[in-house]
Amino acid sequence: MFLPIPMFWALFDQQGSRWTLQANKMDGRLTDSYYWQPDQVQIFNPVLILIFIPFFEWIFYPLLHKFKIPFRLLSRMVAGMILAGVAFIIAGFVQIALDKTLPVEIRPGTSELRIFNANPCSISLSGQFLSSNESELLLGPYEMKLLTDLPTTKQTVASFNARNINCRAFLTPARIAVNLTDSRTSSLYLTEHNGVLHYRQFEESKEKPEDGNAKVRFIIPLGLNTSTGNGNITMVNPNIAAGKDGHEFNVAVNGSSGLAGLGILPDVKADVDQGRFILYLSNERAEFGKNVVGAQQLDLPNGGVYTVIIKSDLSPNVTANASQAWQRYDIVEPNTLSIFWQFPQYFVITLGEVFLSVSGLTFAYSEAPESMKSVLQAAWLLTSAFGSIIVMVFSGAHLIRSQAVEFFVFAGLIGAFAIIFAIMASRYRYKELDPVHLEMTPQDPKPGPQRHVSQDSRSGLITEAETDESQFRQ
Repeated sequence: MFLPIPMFWALFDQQGSRWTLQANKMDGRLTDSYYWQPDQVQIFNPVLILIFIPFFEWIFYPLLHKFKIPFRLLSRMVAGMILAGVAFIIAGFVQIALDKTLPVEIRPGTSELRIFNANPCSISLSGQFLSSNESELLLGPYEMKLLTDLPTTKQTVASFNARNINCRAFLTPARIAVNLTDSRTSSLYLTEHNGVLHYRQFEESKEKPEDGNAKVRFIIPLGLNTSTGNGNITMVNPNIAAGKDGHEFNVAVNGSSGLAGLGILPDVKADVDQGRFILYLSNERAEFGKNVVGAQQLDLPNGGVYTVIIKSDLSPNVTANASQAWQRYDIVEPNTLSIFWQFPQYFVITLGEVFLSVSGLTFAYSEAPESMKSVLQAAWLLTSAFGSIIVMVFSGAHLIRSQAVEFFVFAGLIGAFAIIFAIMASRYRYKELDPVHLEMTPQDPKPGPQRHVSQDSRSGLITEAETDESQFRQ
């Protein structure tokens, strides 16, 4: 009877794996100061368990018994397996909605290029990858343009010519070479320094952060106001108390190497919790060694990949009053689908757990022979281990690429196993009393009060009978 049960646990155990990975790509923000972490969603299960078990044991099952509606142990277990399949169907539809919010994959044979103008003036680009109806690409101050579907082999070198529009004089035209990689996205940053246009290219990730946090890259064209060029970008979340996780993040800036002298700092990236942050930059001329950048808070929702270009002059008197001293660009859009859309699937699979797990334990104990009760209890718990093995083998094989399709496949599998288990349950004959319906087994067809005689009492009766017999013979 236990053979179909591991498939239920194969679905149930995915709360801590597949469902948590699904939650990583969902929006868990409740307020600016509180964020529901992806792995915290699993708390739905134990909370619902504490609600469901008393409800079913004290209200639901007694009501069924009162109205003489049969719902015995094996029937409940079949219902639990069916509900697990329903939960995965719900998870599949949630995944379909979630996939619509994920970044579109770059087609093989093509690449993407984002061009950032990190100057307070306009420049113009001309090159081979512009569309046929465009002779030039105009970039306004701090503007970004995205070029998609660029024909690319394994490694392609593209070239652009930059022309000054209204910036301070720099070499015109300036020739820019860009390396494009097949099925990848890159960012090209342009900045003017000492009358010369300089550029730097970064390869970007067009995937959601696996941990569900926010990833941000900072570009500081003007450099830091420190003697060495080194310093920190400090991000402070005022909605979280000081000393708690997520209140402050410090990003080290090494301005003494790379292209810092040319006005573009080396790769400055940070992996931070979501939130609204006040930005500070190291500044030796500021009163406390750093100054605020802009009057607005930098909003970094979870699940996004961002580039932030510092635009304002970094003098201590300007940045604190500048209304928009930075510009945020979204490389990967933040999560938008609320994480609480997972609640229905947790509700249904927890309901299935109450039907199957509690009833299964009761069945394993009540139907086992006296000498085998512990063994059958252990065998029941072993079904959970086999369920985990099924998930490991199925996931490790990478048979299905689409997560939504995989959810539907698991729902179909548990449906098939539920049918098999229902057929087995219909042919099973109970040996003992059902604890709720008090139905008698075939071995005891005549219910009624019976006197229980212990082993000691039987010994006493035998002794008394032998004494009476000896006295009678005398």
